[in-house]
Amino acid sequence: MPAMRSAKTRKPPPDGFDDIEDTLLEFSNKMKDAENASHEGRKKHEMQWPIFQITHQRT
Repeated sequence: MPAMRSAKTRKPPPDGFDDIEDTLLEFSNKMKDAENASHEGRKKHEMQWPIFQITHQRT
């Protein structure tokens, strides 16, 4: 079983992370909204398109 990571052993974020942190939080919120959106009357690929689109924008 792998060792548990604690807050003491966590590495600090890299330089410049503060510049993109807000953008990453926005994408995280958009992803939550897309996952929780109503999927009634849609096909499977139509339900997943917004999630793929947000993932593509984030990367």
